[in-house]
Amino acid sequence: MAKIARNIDPNDEHKPATVQEAINHPTRGKQWEKATQDEVNPLIKNHTWDLVPRPRNRQIVTNKFAFKHKKDEQARNVRLKARLVARGFSQIYGINYLDTYAPVVKLASIRILLAITAIYGLEIHHIMTAFLAGELEEEICMEQPEGFEVGNREDDLVCRLRKSLYGLKQAPRIWNQWIRYFLKSIGFVQLYSDPCVYINEAMNVIIAMWVDDLIIFGKDIASILDLKAQLNAEYEMKDLGELKYFLGIQVHRDREWKTIHISQSGYNRTILE
Repeated sequence: MAKIARNIDPNDEHKPATVQEAINHPTRGKQWEKATQDEVNPLIKNHTWDLVPRPRNRQIVTNKFAFKHKKDEQARNVRLKARLVARGFSQIYGINYLDTYAPVVKLASIRILLAITAIYGLEIHHIMTAFLAGELEEEICMEQPEGFEVGNREDDLVCRLRKSLYGLKQAPRIWNQWIRYFLKSIGFVQLYSDPCVYINEAMNVIIAMWVDDLIIFGKDIASILDLKAQLNAEYEMKDLGELKYFLGIQVHRDREWKTIHISQSGYNRTILE
């Protein structure tokens, strides 16, 4: 049977399935290659794993790169992203993971905080953190990432994970425990009604946390910048500035009329004084 060639439009949003397909892209190969390097280099720098000989009689977790076109609030492509993801389905319960539950902020809490922000003219900023700082308690061995293999076939090395990695079943829980401990250490208190909302009365700052997305509400920009500096010293983070877009929700603010309008597909709501 003759093979059918698939034509690739250089300007389409085709997401590669493998590293080889990504770096061989006709126009974006170099960009995809840089994206994979930008993902793996910090992991190596942060000592996320040790290379060890493949252990016998032990489940080895597989992994893959997830390629994505990152968009802004106007759905425009702004950059290419490659994320190394452990295939959590290859983990075995009781051997390389136990508890997995991690809370996220309630959307009702977000709406209430946005209403307070609109009424009192608070500042609202958005940062994304890389939740890879938490130390693993379980012993987990993972195959080396495609395209970044070290050693030869005779060495047969695998990655013994020291820190959490995207895709591991316990990753969100470990991250939540890690950042909760840090926020409490700098004076934040969790709300009883929503454990993913943290308040620091001394700083006049509130944080709402959805996994690794942190929405920061503050009376003044100085307090928010101070908090960002503390977080940046502890974690890898991306400062997205004033909140405009999160979890597929667009945020439009009119300070003069004290309104905040949030919208997404099938959902519209205006929050005002």
